[in-house]
Amino acid sequence: MSATGFPTLDSSVQKVHEWIKDFSEEVGGLDKHNALRGLAAGLQALRDRLPVELSAHLAAQLPLVLKGFYYDGWRPAEAVRHIRQQDDYLETVIDALADPALTPRAREIVQGVFAVLDRHVSPGEMDKVWNALPESLRRLWPGGPLN
Repeated sequence: MSATGFPTLDSSVQKVHEWIKDFSEEVGGLDKHNALRGLAAGLQALRDRLPVELSAHLAAQLPLVLKGFYYDGWRPAEAVRHIRQQDDYLETVIDALADPALTPRAREIVQGVFAVLDRHVSPGEMDKVWNALPESLRRLWPGGPLN
């Protein structure tokens, strides 16, 4: 018997735990709470930088539970797609983290989100995401061609 009685939800929870574990390892061992907070903040910053349709396509590949964090507070008409510089993008993540202890790790968090997406999202979708970002933000992508 499943833990919740809903196999789809159980599967999503398991996948989210995998994403959180991968992210925590990527950024140097954040506890689960801060790893989820960092992952959600990084995903939301990316969501707001992408065109609406591409953002929705990316969300389609997230585990069900993580989609809730991704879409939380989303206002597509008000997205901050004009952000083109790393510092502005990192500031968006810092604001979403709302935790001064994590502020110095904003770059690491963004890079961790990108690395986890690379592992869990289809290469075709990641190519579209990569191509939608300005060069300055692509430089944050670990292992990307501009690094």
